[in-house]
Amino acid sequence: MKEFNDHLGLALLELYTADKYLYNVAARLNIIAGDDIPDRPEVRGYTDGVTIFFTDAWMQADQTTRWTTLTHEVGHVINKHFDRVALVSEYDHMKMNVAADLSMMEMQMQLGQTPAIQGVIPEWRRYLNMDMFEIYALLDGDEAKQDLGHPEIGPGFPGEASDEKARVPGFSLPKPSPEAVFSVDKAIEQAAIQAENAGYSTAASRAANRLISTARSKPIRWDQYLTQVAARLKSDLFTWIRPNRRLMSQVYLPSRIKKPVFEATVAMDVSGSVGQGPLNQIGAIAQELLTRYVSKLHLITFDDKIVDEWDLTRRDKIVNLSLNGYGGTYVQKVYDHLKKTKRNPKLLIIATDGYVPDTKDPGYRVIWLIVDNPGFKSTYGTILHVNTGEL
Repeated sequence: MKEFNDHLGLALLELYTADKYLYNVAARLNIIAGDDIPDRPEVRGYTDGVTIFFTDAWMQADQTTRWTTLTHEVGHVINKHFDRVALVSEYDHMKMNVAADLSMMEMQMQLGQTPAIQGVIPEWRRYLNMDMFEIYALLDGDEAKQDLGHPEIGPGFPGEASDEKARVPGFSLPKPSPEAVFSVDKAIEQAAIQAENAGYSTAASRAANRLISTARSKPIRWDQYLTQVAARLKSDLFTWIRPNRRLMSQVYLPSRIKKPVFEATVAMDVSGSVGQGPLNQIGAIAQELLTRYVSKLHLITFDDKIVDEWDLTRRDKIVNLSLNGYGGTYVQKVYDHLKKTKRNPKLLIIATDGYVPDTKDPGYRVIWLIVDNPGFKSTYGTILHVNTGEL
């Protein structure tokens, strides 16, 4: 492991010297030693779009080859090749791999690298400055079969290879979770913003940031949004710290300090204005959060006062709790109670029908889950509307 980490550290240092943006993406990714691909011992690296894996062949390569391979795999990640391919109903896996590799040639050549794909595609120059899908449409014949050995993504990713042997039966990568994909998107975005602010942004960093923005332009459901928020906050399990400025600048590396649990607070409106149907839906939302996204849930029920509160774990069922209330609705009581009990939640979800007096921003992250009230507005926090007729 020490030898792997030493090689990786040197490859990262080479990448930092060549392109700080690519380095700052790579430094935020999970890069590990991976299994060799059966019958393809020459393959040095591969990725599922989230994690980068390096094989024994990478370990045995020279330093130039190792950092070139690192650059190549980071390129797959920032170009979101796997997310984009997942939107295609049917495609040739081998041919798409060739197209993806060709689409990154310009980026690698600008860093003084010689992409491996150039060695197997004699007419590689005709594909410079083209997107993966443009190249895919042009590839045919022997060129389309020159896959350098990237394995398929497993269940959930379609694809029919033109040569079954190239698919390496029994060797595929599992589809990354939405939480993992979101965390990587944040890493790409943060590195791009850092590059822009520090004055070293490139065409690659700007294009990568546009891909993230485009992916987010579509409306998402409340449960998908909570998944993303939970993933982002879970990323704090690794604390990003600044290294010694005498060695290098604008670099962030992860420490190994982990927190044991991930907690959230839900304030549940049980006032008289909330009917039994919406109340059931709010309870279901809180249960979903507890079951899938957090280790502990601090649940508060309130109306014009704090009615009850519980500290719950994933073994608990909210349906078994006695939910009393039916007074007026005062969200400020929740803020006052959290301050009084010296709780400063990283995430507070206020589940209510939204018929509440105005309040001031409490100073921590608030998500409003508004049930059956599309006209609700707030000067702070994120508003997510829940239509119980669609649940």
